[in-house]
Amino acid sequence: MNYDVSTIVTATRTKKTHRFIDVTINSATPEEGKEIADSISRIMNDPGRLGIYLKALTAYNTQMSVITPPETRRGNTLPGLVSEVGLRTLIGLLIGVALAFLLDYIDPYMRSREEVEDVLQVPVVGEIPRSRRGAAA
Repeated sequence: MNYDVSTIVTATRTKKTHRFIDVTINSATPEEGKEIADSISRIMNDPGRLGIYLKALTAYNTQMSVITPPETRRGNTLPGLVSEVGLRTLIGLLIGVALAFLLDYIDPYMRSREEVEDVLQVPVVGEIPRSRRGAAA
């Protein structure tokens, strides 16, 4: 299928990173995006046609090649974004609860008379009572 120039221009975004040019195609359908990406890939792989479109680069003895072939994937949609945030929140909560149990399990402090007697295997002779906050003296 043939697309006009304005369709290709509005669908194409490029980003230059060091010596690489990353081309992103945003289109209404995956098929349209795949066709545009395949066309760009064919142009980039054909030295004769590339020279026509990018004559300025030939002055610098530039070589171009497609490193990763075009791939189609769905962009973020509202239901996909909501499910991703929900899943990340659930995973964060599970990790937090697991970490709290782990820290309690490896806590070296003894907090009750029974714990001290169990660990030391001797009876406790005396203990300092806890103060009651807010109680009248």
